[in-house]
Amino acid sequence: MIFVDDAVIGIKDPREYRHLRVLRTSLRLLGAWPGHYLGEETGSKYECAPMFLLMFIKIACLYLTIVYLRNNADVLGFFELGHVYLTIFMTFVTLSRGFSLTWNPNYHKVVKKFITEMHLLYFKDNSEYAMKTHRRVHKISHFYTVFLKVQMIAGLTLFNVIPMYNNYRQGNYASDRPANITYDLSIYYETFDILNTPNGYIFICVFNWFASYICCSFFCSFDLILSLMISTVSGHFRILIHNLLTFPLPEAITASKKFVDKHRCNGNRSEFVLEEAKLYSPAEMWQVTDRLRQCIDYHRKLVEFTGDISEAFGPMLFVYYLFHQVSGCLLLLECSQLNTAALVRYGVLTVVLYQQLIQLSVIVESVGTVTGRLKDAVYEVPWEYMDTSNRKTVAIFLMNVQEPLHVNALGLAKVGVQSMAAILKTSFSYFTFLRTVSE
Repeated sequence: MIFVDDAVIGIKDPREYRHLRVLRTSLRLLGAWPGHYLGEETGSKYECAPMFLLMFIKIACLYLTIVYLRNNADVLGFFELGHVYLTIFMTFVTLSRGFSLTWNPNYHKVVKKFITEMHLLYFKDNSEYAMKTHRRVHKISHFYTVFLKVQMIAGLTLFNVIPMYNNYRQGNYASDRPANITYDLSIYYETFDILNTPNGYIFICVFNWFASYICCSFFCSFDLILSLMISTVSGHFRILIHNLLTFPLPEAITASKKFVDKHRCNGNRSEFVLEEAKLYSPAEMWQVTDRLRQCIDYHRKLVEFTGDISEAFGPMLFVYYLFHQVSGCLLLLECSQLNTAALVRYGVLTVVLYQQLIQLSVIVESVGTVTGRLKDAVYEVPWEYMDTSNRKTVAIFLMNVQEPLHVNALGLAKVGVQSMAAILKTSFSYFTFLRTVSE
Protein backbone atom coordinates (compact mmCIF):
# COMPACT_ATOMS: atom_id res chain seq x y z
CA MET A 1 0.00 0.00 0.00
CA ILE A 2 2.79 2.44 0.87
CA PHE A 3 5.57 1.60 -1.59
CA VAL A 4 3.62 0.27 -4.58
CA ASP A 5 4.23 2.01 -7.93
CA ASP A 6 1.20 1.24 -10.07
CA ALA A 7 1.20 4.44 -12.13
CA VAL A 8 1.05 2.63 -15.48
CA ILE A 9 0.93 -1.10 -14.71
CA GLY A 10 -2.25 -2.46 -16.30
CA ILE A 11 -4.36 0.56 -15.33
CA LYS A 12 -7.11 1.60 -17.75
CA ASP A 13 -9.37 3.57 -15.41
CA PRO A 14 -8.28 6.01 -12.65
CA ARG A 15 -10.66 4.29 -10.21
CA GLU A 16 -8.36 1.25 -10.31
CA TYR A 17 -5.62 3.12 -8.44
CA ARG A 18 -5.31 2.23 -4.78
CA HIS A 19 -5.60 5.76 -3.43
CA LEU A 20 -8.75 6.42 -5.47
CA ARG A 21 -10.24 3.12 -4.27
CA VAL A 22 -9.63 4.26 -0.69
CA LEU A 23 -11.20 7.63 -1.45
CA ARG A 24 -14.20 6.06 -3.19
CA THR A 25 -14.83 3.74 -0.23
CA SER A 26 -14.68 6.64 2.22
CA LEU A 27 -17.07 8.77 0.20
CA ARG A 28 -19.45 5.87 -0.39
CA LEU A 29 -19.80 5.37 3.37
CA LEU A 30 -20.85 9.01 3.54
CA GLY A 31 -23.17 8.74 0.54
CA ALA A 32 -21.03 11.33 -1.27
CA TRP A 33 -19.51 9.31 -4.13
CA PRO A 34 -21.37 10.09 -7.40
CA GLY A 35 -21.32 6.53 -8.71
CA HIS A 36 -24.66 7.02 -10.46
CA TYR A 37 -23.29 9.97 -12.44
CA LEU A 38 -20.17 7.98 -13.30
CA GLY A 39 -22.23 5.11 -14.68
CA GLU A 40 -20.97 2.56 -12.16
CA GLU A 41 -22.89 -0.70 -11.80
CA THR A 42 -23.11 -0.26 -8.04
CA GLY A 43 -24.27 3.34 -8.36
CA SER A 44 -27.90 4.33 -8.09
CA LYS A 45 -29.94 7.47 -7.70
CA TYR A 46 -30.49 6.50 -4.04
CA GLU A 47 -26.78 6.26 -3.21
CA CYS A 48 -26.94 9.57 -1.32
CA ALA A 49 -29.47 8.07 1.11
CA PRO A 50 -26.82 7.54 3.85
CA MET A 51 -26.19 11.28 3.73
CA PHE A 52 -29.76 11.99 4.85
CA LEU A 53 -29.25 9.83 7.93
CA LEU A 54 -25.84 11.34 8.70
CA MET A 55 -27.14 14.89 8.32
CA PHE A 56 -30.05 14.11 10.63
CA ILE A 57 -27.67 12.68 13.22
CA LYS A 58 -25.33 15.68 13.04
CA ILE A 59 -28.22 18.15 13.25
CA ALA A 60 -29.45 16.36 16.38
CA CYS A 61 -25.91 16.43 17.81
CA LEU A 62 -25.58 20.14 17.09
CA TYR A 63 -28.91 20.90 18.72
CA LEU A 64 -28.21 18.85 21.85
CA THR A 65 -24.71 20.36 22.20
CA ILE A 66 -26.08 23.90 21.93
CA VAL A 67 -28.74 23.08 24.54
CA TYR A 68 -26.02 21.67 26.82
CA LEU A 69 -23.99 24.83 26.38
CA ARG A 70 -26.97 27.04 27.17
CA ASN A 71 -27.88 25.09 30.30
CA ASN A 72 -24.34 24.74 31.67
CA ALA A 73 -22.53 27.88 30.53
CA ASP A 74 -22.49 29.23 34.10
CA VAL A 75 -20.92 26.13 35.64
CA LEU A 76 -18.43 25.16 32.94
CA GLY A 77 -14.83 26.28 33.28
CA PHE A 78 -13.07 28.42 30.71
CA PHE A 79 -11.31 25.50 28.99
CA GLU A 80 -14.43 23.33 29.08
CA LEU A 81 -16.33 26.10 27.30
CA GLY A 82 -13.62 26.19 24.65
CA HIS A 83 -13.96 22.45 24.10
CA VAL A 84 -17.75 22.67 23.68
CA TYR A 85 -17.44 25.57 21.25
CA LEU A 86 -14.85 23.62 19.29
CA THR A 87 -17.13 20.60 18.87
CA ILE A 88 -19.97 22.91 17.78
CA PHE A 89 -17.80 24.52 15.11
CA MET A 90 -16.59 21.15 13.81
CA THR A 91 -20.17 19.87 13.61
CA PHE A 92 -21.16 22.99 11.70
CA VAL A 93 -18.36 22.39 9.18
CA THR A 94 -19.54 18.79 8.77
CA LEU A 95 -23.08 19.95 8.04
CA SER A 96 -21.93 22.63 5.63
CA ARG A 97 -19.93 20.10 3.61
CA GLY A 98 -22.80 17.67 3.50
CA PHE A 99 -25.32 20.24 2.29
CA SER A 100 -23.03 22.26 -0.03
CA LEU A 101 -21.40 19.31 -1.81
CA THR A 102 -23.39 16.10 -1.70
CA TRP A 103 -26.54 17.52 -3.30
CA ASN A 104 -24.71 20.08 -5.41
CA PRO A 105 -24.85 19.26 -9.17
CA ASN A 106 -21.59 21.15 -9.67
CA TYR A 107 -19.84 18.73 -7.31
CA HIS A 108 -21.09 15.70 -9.25
CA LYS A 109 -20.11 17.38 -12.51
CA VAL A 110 -16.56 18.18 -11.47
CA VAL A 111 -15.93 14.72 -9.96
CA LYS A 112 -17.19 13.05 -13.12
CA LYS A 113 -15.02 15.33 -15.25
CA PHE A 114 -11.99 14.57 -13.09
CA ILE A 115 -12.46 10.80 -13.27
CA THR A 116 -13.50 10.46 -16.92
CA GLU A 117 -11.68 13.29 -18.70
CA MET A 118 -9.04 15.24 -16.79
CA HIS A 119 -7.06 12.60 -14.93
CA LEU A 120 -3.45 12.49 -16.09
CA LEU A 121 -3.86 8.81 -16.94
CA TYR A 122 -5.56 9.88 -20.18
CA PHE A 123 -2.66 12.20 -21.13
CA LYS A 124 0.37 10.12 -20.12
CA ASP A 125 1.01 8.78 -23.63
CA ASN A 126 1.11 12.21 -25.28
CA SER A 127 4.81 12.68 -24.58
CA GLU A 128 7.68 11.46 -22.45
CA TYR A 129 7.32 14.49 -20.18
CA ALA A 130 3.59 13.81 -19.77
CA MET A 131 4.41 10.28 -18.58
CA LYS A 132 7.00 11.65 -16.16
CA THR A 133 4.50 14.18 -14.78
CA HIS A 134 1.83 11.50 -14.44
CA ARG A 135 4.17 9.30 -12.40
CA ARG A 136 5.16 12.16 -10.11
CA VAL A 137 1.57 13.30 -9.48
CA HIS A 138 0.49 9.71 -8.93
CA LYS A 139 3.12 9.14 -6.26
CA ILE A 140 2.27 12.42 -4.52
CA SER A 141 -1.43 11.53 -4.54
CA HIS A 142 -0.76 8.04 -3.24
CA PHE A 143 1.45 9.09 -0.33
CA TYR A 144 -0.81 12.01 0.57
CA THR A 145 -3.79 9.65 0.78
CA VAL A 146 -1.94 7.28 3.10
CA PHE A 147 -0.63 10.16 5.20
CA LEU A 148 -4.07 11.75 5.57
CA LYS A 149 -5.72 8.47 6.55
CA VAL A 150 -3.07 7.82 9.22
CA GLN A 151 -3.66 11.32 10.58
CA MET A 152 -7.38 10.73 10.61
CA ILE A 153 -7.09 7.50 12.58
CA ALA A 154 -4.63 9.02 15.06
CA GLY A 155 -6.75 12.11 15.69
CA LEU A 156 -9.98 10.11 15.99
CA THR A 157 -8.43 7.63 18.42
CA LEU A 158 -6.74 10.11 20.73
CA PHE A 159 -9.73 12.44 20.79
CA ASN A 160 -11.92 9.63 22.18
CA VAL A 161 -9.42 7.52 24.15
CA ILE A 162 -8.19 10.32 26.40
CA PRO A 163 -11.63 10.96 28.00
CA MET A 164 -12.01 7.21 28.58
CA TYR A 165 -8.59 7.12 30.25
CA ASN A 166 -9.52 10.10 32.42
CA ASN A 167 -12.64 8.25 33.60
CA TYR A 168 -10.55 5.17 34.37
CA ARG A 169 -8.01 7.18 36.33
CA GLN A 170 -10.78 8.84 38.36
CA GLY A 171 -12.27 5.44 39.25
CA ASN A 172 -15.48 5.94 37.30
CA TYR A 173 -15.33 2.36 36.00
CA ALA A 174 -14.84 0.77 39.43
CA SER A 175 -17.60 -1.22 41.08
CA ASP A 176 -17.42 0.94 44.20
CA ARG A 177 -17.56 4.26 42.32
CA PRO A 178 -19.36 7.17 44.02
CA ALA A 179 -23.04 7.70 43.39
CA ASN A 180 -22.73 11.21 41.95
CA ILE A 181 -19.89 11.05 39.45
CA THR A 182 -19.14 13.13 36.39
CA TYR A 183 -18.04 11.29 33.28
CA ASP A 184 -15.56 12.89 30.94
CA LEU A 185 -16.70 12.79 27.29
CA SER A 186 -15.24 13.69 23.92
CA ILE A 187 -18.50 15.40 22.89
CA TYR A 188 -21.01 16.75 25.38
CA TYR A 189 -24.78 16.74 24.85
CA GLU A 190 -27.82 17.59 26.86
CA THR A 191 -28.56 14.01 27.90
CA PHE A 192 -31.43 14.62 30.34
CA ASP A 193 -29.93 12.49 33.16
CA ILE A 194 -29.22 9.51 30.90
CA LEU A 195 -25.51 9.97 31.54
CA ASN A 196 -25.93 9.29 35.26
CA THR A 197 -26.31 5.58 34.57
CA PRO A 198 -23.43 3.30 33.45
CA ASN A 199 -25.47 2.00 30.50
CA GLY A 200 -26.22 5.57 29.45
CA TYR A 201 -22.52 6.44 29.55
CA ILE A 202 -21.63 3.37 27.44
CA PHE A 203 -24.24 4.34 24.84
CA ILE A 204 -23.03 7.94 24.63
CA CYS A 205 -19.37 6.88 24.55
CA VAL A 206 -19.97 4.50 21.61
CA PHE A 207 -22.08 7.11 19.87
CA ASN A 208 -19.28 9.68 20.26
CA TRP A 209 -16.89 7.35 18.45
CA PHE A 210 -19.38 7.14 15.59
CA ALA A 211 -20.00 10.91 15.54
CA SER A 212 -16.27 11.61 15.62
CA TYR A 213 -15.70 9.23 12.71
CA ILE A 214 -18.36 11.05 10.67
CA CYS A 215 -16.73 14.39 11.40
CA CYS A 216 -13.20 13.14 10.58
CA SER A 217 -14.40 11.56 7.35
CA PHE A 218 -16.08 14.75 6.20
CA PHE A 219 -12.96 16.75 6.95
CA CYS A 220 -10.40 14.37 5.43
CA SER A 221 -12.29 12.86 2.49
CA PHE A 222 -13.40 16.11 0.91
CA ASP A 223 -10.00 17.71 1.54
CA LEU A 224 -8.44 14.68 -0.15
CA ILE A 225 -10.55 14.74 -3.30
CA LEU A 226 -9.98 18.49 -3.68
CA SER A 227 -6.21 18.03 -3.23
CA LEU A 228 -6.11 15.27 -5.84
CA MET A 229 -7.94 17.49 -8.33
CA ILE A 230 -5.65 20.45 -7.70
CA SER A 231 -2.53 18.26 -8.03
CA THR A 232 -3.86 17.04 -11.38
CA VAL A 233 -4.51 20.60 -12.60
CA SER A 234 -1.00 21.61 -11.57
CA GLY A 235 0.42 18.63 -13.48
CA HIS A 236 -1.57 19.61 -16.58
CA PHE A 237 -0.20 23.15 -16.52
CA ARG A 238 3.34 21.80 -16.21
CA ILE A 239 2.77 19.71 -19.32
CA LEU A 240 1.37 22.75 -21.16
CA ILE A 241 4.39 24.86 -20.19
CA HIS A 242 6.74 22.11 -21.37
CA ASN A 243 4.90 21.92 -24.69
CA LEU A 244 5.33 25.66 -25.18
CA LEU A 245 8.99 25.70 -24.19
CA THR A 246 9.78 22.85 -26.60
CA PHE A 247 8.00 24.46 -29.56
CA PRO A 248 10.00 23.44 -32.67
CA LEU A 249 12.07 25.97 -34.63
CA PRO A 250 12.00 26.09 -38.44
CA GLU A 251 13.89 23.24 -40.05
CA ALA A 252 16.23 25.61 -41.87
CA ILE A 253 17.33 27.22 -38.61
CA THR A 254 17.77 23.85 -36.96
CA ALA A 255 19.87 22.69 -39.89
CA SER A 256 21.97 25.86 -39.86
CA LYS A 257 22.63 25.47 -36.15
CA LYS A 258 23.77 21.93 -36.75
CA PHE A 259 26.01 23.22 -39.52
CA VAL A 260 27.52 25.85 -37.23
CA ASP A 261 28.09 23.32 -34.48
CA LYS A 262 29.92 21.13 -36.97
CA HIS A 263 31.88 23.92 -38.63
CA ARG A 264 32.63 26.46 -35.96
CA CYS A 265 35.08 28.34 -38.13
CA ASN A 266 32.46 29.40 -40.72
CA GLY A 267 30.57 32.06 -38.71
CA ASN A 268 29.57 34.09 -41.80
CA ARG A 269 27.85 31.06 -43.26
CA SER A 270 25.68 30.62 -40.14
CA GLU A 271 24.63 34.26 -40.19
CA PHE A 272 23.70 33.95 -43.85
CA VAL A 273 21.57 30.84 -43.29
CA LEU A 274 19.79 32.35 -40.29
CA GLU A 275 19.10 35.53 -42.25
CA GLU A 276 17.59 33.60 -45.15
CA ALA A 277 15.30 31.44 -42.94
CA LYS A 278 13.19 34.05 -41.13
CA LEU A 279 9.89 32.20 -41.41
CA TYR A 280 8.56 28.68 -41.25
CA SER A 281 8.05 27.01 -44.59
CA PRO A 282 4.42 26.75 -45.83
CA ALA A 283 4.25 23.09 -44.80
CA GLU A 284 5.68 23.89 -41.35
CA MET A 285 3.27 26.82 -40.94
CA TRP A 286 0.31 24.44 -41.02
CA GLN A 287 1.91 22.36 -38.28
CA VAL A 288 2.60 25.50 -36.24
CA THR A 289 -1.03 26.58 -36.55
CA ASP A 290 -2.25 23.16 -35.46
CA ARG A 291 0.15 23.03 -32.52
CA LEU A 292 -0.88 26.51 -31.37
CA ARG A 293 -4.52 25.47 -31.59
CA GLN A 294 -3.82 22.40 -29.45
CA CYS A 295 -2.05 24.47 -26.77
CA ILE A 296 -4.85 27.06 -26.69
CA ASP A 297 -7.56 24.39 -26.50
CA TYR A 298 -5.60 22.65 -23.74
CA HIS A 299 -5.33 25.92 -21.80
CA ARG A 300 -9.04 26.66 -22.28
CA LYS A 301 -9.95 23.21 -20.99
CA LEU A 302 -7.76 23.66 -17.90
CA VAL A 303 -9.20 27.12 -17.16
CA GLU A 304 -12.72 25.71 -17.45
CA PHE A 305 -11.91 22.80 -15.14
CA THR A 306 -10.32 25.12 -12.57
CA GLY A 307 -13.44 27.29 -12.69
CA ASP A 308 -15.61 24.21 -12.12
CA ILE A 309 -13.53 23.35 -9.04
CA SER A 310 -13.96 26.87 -7.65
CA GLU A 311 -17.69 26.77 -8.29
CA ALA A 312 -18.16 23.36 -6.67
CA PHE A 313 -15.81 23.71 -3.68
CA GLY A 314 -16.04 27.47 -3.14
CA PRO A 315 -18.68 27.31 -0.36
CA MET A 316 -16.77 24.51 1.37
CA LEU A 317 -13.51 26.46 1.29
CA PHE A 318 -15.17 29.64 2.56
CA VAL A 319 -16.66 27.84 5.58
CA TYR A 320 -13.38 25.95 6.09
CA TYR A 321 -11.31 29.12 6.25
CA LEU A 322 -13.89 30.71 8.54
CA PHE A 323 -13.70 27.66 10.80
CA HIS A 324 -9.92 27.87 11.07
CA GLN A 325 -10.14 31.58 11.73
CA VAL A 326 -12.40 30.93 14.72
CA SER A 327 -11.22 27.56 16.02
CA GLY A 328 -7.46 27.95 15.61
CA CYS A 329 -7.18 30.14 18.69
CA LEU A 330 -9.41 27.73 20.69
CA LEU A 331 -7.18 24.78 19.84
CA LEU A 332 -4.09 26.68 20.95
CA LEU A 333 -5.91 27.72 24.11
CA GLU A 334 -6.75 24.12 24.98
CA CYS A 335 -3.14 23.06 24.37
CA SER A 336 -1.89 25.91 26.58
CA GLN A 337 -3.03 23.99 29.68
CA LEU A 338 0.30 22.13 29.20
CA ASN A 339 -0.75 19.00 31.04
CA THR A 340 -0.36 15.54 29.54
CA ALA A 341 -4.07 14.90 28.96
CA ALA A 342 -4.62 18.23 27.18
CA LEU A 343 -1.53 17.88 25.01
CA VAL A 344 -2.35 14.34 23.96
CA ARG A 345 -6.01 15.10 23.39
CA TYR A 346 -5.77 18.48 21.67
CA GLY A 347 -2.15 18.46 20.51
CA VAL A 348 -2.66 15.85 17.81
CA LEU A 349 -5.98 17.42 16.81
CA THR A 350 -4.31 20.82 16.54
CA VAL A 351 -1.46 19.44 14.45
CA VAL A 352 -3.87 17.58 12.15
CA LEU A 353 -6.16 20.56 11.56
CA TYR A 354 -3.33 23.03 11.08
CA GLN A 355 -1.53 20.58 8.82
CA GLN A 356 -4.66 20.18 6.70
CA LEU A 357 -5.02 23.95 6.42
CA ILE A 358 -1.37 24.39 5.44
CA GLN A 359 -1.31 21.36 3.13
CA LEU A 360 -4.50 22.32 1.31
CA SER A 361 -3.41 25.96 0.95
CA VAL A 362 0.02 24.99 -0.40
CA ILE A 363 -1.48 22.52 -2.88
CA VAL A 364 -4.00 25.07 -4.14
CA GLU A 365 -1.28 27.72 -4.30
CA SER A 366 0.69 25.46 -6.64
CA VAL A 367 -1.80 26.24 -9.41
CA GLY A 368 -1.14 29.96 -9.07
CA THR A 369 2.61 29.37 -8.94
CA VAL A 370 2.66 27.23 -12.08
CA THR A 371 0.30 29.45 -14.08
CA GLY A 372 2.42 32.45 -13.08
CA ARG A 373 5.17 30.99 -15.30
CA LEU A 374 2.79 30.43 -18.20
CA LYS A 375 3.16 33.93 -19.71
CA ASP A 376 6.93 33.50 -19.95
CA ALA A 377 6.47 30.14 -21.66
CA VAL A 378 4.07 31.65 -24.23
CA TYR A 379 6.52 34.47 -24.95
CA GLU A 380 9.29 31.89 -25.48
CA VAL A 381 7.33 30.44 -28.40
CA PRO A 382 9.30 31.29 -31.61
CA TRP A 383 6.66 33.75 -32.82
CA GLU A 384 9.26 35.80 -34.73
CA TYR A 385 9.42 33.02 -37.36
CA MET A 386 5.63 32.83 -37.84
CA ASP A 387 3.35 34.56 -40.30
CA THR A 388 1.05 37.44 -39.32
CA SER A 389 -1.96 35.25 -38.54
CA ASN A 390 -0.09 33.01 -36.13
CA ARG A 391 1.62 35.99 -34.51
CA LYS A 392 -1.79 37.49 -33.77
CA THR A 393 -2.84 34.16 -32.26
CA VAL A 394 0.23 34.11 -30.01
CA ALA A 395 -0.42 37.75 -28.99
CA ILE A 396 -4.01 36.96 -27.97
CA PHE A 397 -2.85 33.84 -26.14
CA LEU A 398 -0.24 35.92 -24.32
CA MET A 399 -2.90 38.42 -23.23
CA ASN A 400 -5.08 35.64 -21.80
CA VAL A 401 -2.33 34.13 -19.61
CA GLN A 402 -1.09 37.30 -17.93
CA GLU A 403 -2.98 36.70 -14.66
CA PRO A 404 -2.24 33.49 -12.70
CA LEU A 405 -5.20 31.23 -11.99
CA HIS A 406 -6.48 30.80 -8.45
CA VAL A 407 -9.19 28.75 -6.77
CA ASN A 408 -11.60 31.15 -5.10
CA ALA A 409 -13.76 30.73 -2.02
CA LEU A 410 -17.15 32.08 -3.18
CA GLY A 411 -15.28 34.71 -5.15
CA LEU A 412 -14.45 36.53 -1.90
CA ALA A 413 -10.94 35.29 -1.20
CA LYS A 414 -8.19 33.51 -3.09
CA VAL A 415 -7.33 30.18 -1.54
CA GLY A 416 -3.60 29.98 -1.05
CA VAL A 417 -0.59 30.66 1.12
CA GLN A 418 -1.35 34.34 1.75
CA SER A 419 -4.84 33.62 3.08
CA MET A 420 -3.43 30.77 5.19
CA ALA A 421 -0.75 33.04 6.66
CA ALA A 422 -3.36 35.67 7.53
CA ILE A 423 -5.47 33.05 9.31
CA LEU A 424 -2.52 31.73 11.31
CA LYS A 425 -1.45 35.23 12.28
CA THR A 426 -4.96 36.14 13.44
CA SER A 427 -5.33 32.85 15.33
CA PHE A 428 -2.15 33.50 17.32
CA SER A 429 -3.31 37.04 18.09
CA TYR A 430 -6.70 35.85 19.35
CA PHE A 431 -5.02 33.08 21.32
CA THR A 432 -2.86 35.61 23.13
CA PHE A 433 -5.94 37.63 24.01
CA LEU A 434 -7.92 34.59 25.23
CA ARG A 435 -4.97 33.35 27.22
CA THR A 436 -4.78 36.71 28.99
CA VAL A 437 -8.51 36.58 29.76
CA SER A 438 -8.30 33.03 31.10
CA GLU A 439 -5.52 34.02 33.48
